[in-house]
Order: sequence, then C-alpha cells, then structure tokens
Amino acid sequence: MDEDVFLKVQGFTFLERDPVTGTEKFFRTEEDGSTTIYVRQDVTELLDVNKALFQEHSNEKMKDWVPLARFDDVSMQKLNIGRALKEGDRNYVKKILNDSEYAKFRTSNLKA
Repeated sequence: MDEDVFLKVQGFTFLERDPVTGTEKFFRTEEDGSTTIYVRQDVTELLDVNKALFQEHSNEKMKDWVPLARFDDVSMQKLNIGRALKEGDRNYVKKILNDSEYAKFRTSNLKA
C-alpha cells in the first residue's frame, strides 16, 4: 500500500517538515487521548550517494577514514544505532553494519 494512502486511511494529519533532514512528521489522536507520531524521511539521495561511494571505495583496504556506512536519522533511531554508539556497544553496531538487510546503507565493501 502507498505510504500516503496508509497515512490517510489511518487518520494521520501532517504536522511538520524539516527541510534540513527531510523528515516529515504526522500525528493522530487516539481514542484514549494519547497521540501517535509517525516520522518518515526521504532517503533517495542518501542511498544514491552511498551507492556511488560504495563503487568508489570497493577496492579500498582497511585504513583510517574509509567510510563504512551512512544512515538517515529515522533509520538510526529505529535501529537504536545512536544508543549503541553512545553506550559503546560495538558488537551491536558491527552486527547492523554487516547485516545484508542494511547493505543499502554501506559505502564500502569493508567489514566492520
């Protein structure tokens, strides 16, 4: 189902757009008085840049300043990457970076 149709069917109302990050927030008020916030972010440009960087760095050897991946804000939040980095949980970050499901965020073929 198209994301915009989903939002309309589920009764979400547009709240705000951040032009810097490209995030859009929508909300709906639930029957119990609580509010549900839905956040989305257009990552098309980020993924295009990641793909170009991946091709550029595909023959790199592990060294300083070789980018491994670039994530958008929403994915960082959903995957708890920021929390893991803050807590020093390198194993969790490594697991995400090396997971084929998140390969579109990789900027090189190096392993974390």
